[in-house]
This record gives sequence, structure tokens and C-alpha cells, in this order.
Amino acid sequence: MFKLLMQTFTEKGLYIAIGVIGFISGLAGIFIDVNSLISIKWLLFVIIISLISIIALLSLLNKIVWEKQIDQKIKIIKYSQEEEIIILKSSQNISINSILTLYINKDGYEKIHAVCIVLNVQENGLISAKVKRKINKDVIDETIVKKGILKTTLPYSVLFEEN
Repeated sequence: MFKLLMQTFTEKGLYIAIGVIGFISGLAGIFIDVNSLISIKWLLFVIIISLISIIALLSLLNKIVWEKQIDQKIKIIKYSQEEEIIILKSSQNISINSILTLYINKDGYEKIHAVCIVLNVQENGLISAKVKRKINKDVIDETIVKKGILKTTLPYSVLFEEN
């Protein structure tokens, strides 16, 4: 949270805040005799601080919302080789009978290995998927927990069996 807050208050944000303070002070100096009324000074100070706080909070909220939208990964938790079931955790809404494709990342290259079907969406948020069709002849083992990537898209080549 602190890291995200520090990214919000960048050098550009400081320049914008100084500009807003100068603009409001300039308007106050034109329309209000600031020297005669002390309470107006405090009112302007409170308005400026409030505006800066609102702008900072809206900027922080915007960053949090965009990071949440971007970070929608499907993480592999566990793999059972006997039953060929993969346990997943995902921030996406994945329903029962959804089709997932399993890729293995080898040296920065994602190679498709299998097509999976979602069997159950558990109450604790975990998802169980069964490997239905192996594309690659390689054995799927525990390395998929570290190197496996699951996607909710189905390639054309798999759909029409061009492999």
C-alpha cells in the first residue's frame, strides 16, 4: 500500500498540486480581501488541503482499480498425476464446464500441452479442472505448478485438430 501511495505522489503530481494551490490563491486574492478577514485564510487553506487529498485519493483509487483489472491470472496450486486434476486459484470468474488450455513455459516460449475442463468451483475460491486432451506427447507432472500457464482461450489449431 505504501509503495502504491508513493507512486501516486510523483514529481508530476507535485507540480499539479502547486498549480492548483496557486490557482486557488490567485482567485482568492482577486475576489476576497484576505487581509481583512482571518477566517477566509483558514477556509482557503482547508479547501486547498481538501482538494489535494481528494485528488490524491482518486488517483490512488484509479491505480488500484487498473491494477486489479490487469492482474487476472490463473495460478496453478496443485496437480494430481493419477487423476489428472489441476487445482487452481483465479481472480477471474470461471464457471463449471469452462475450457482452459494448459501451456508450459520452456525458456520463455509457451508451448501448449493440454486442454482442460473445469469440474468444480469450490466455496473457498479454488477451482478443480481435469485434463481432457493432451496435445503434446510430453508427460505432465509436478513441474506444471511452477512452469504451467492456464488461459481461458482455445487456439484455432486445437479446435480443428491441426496439430
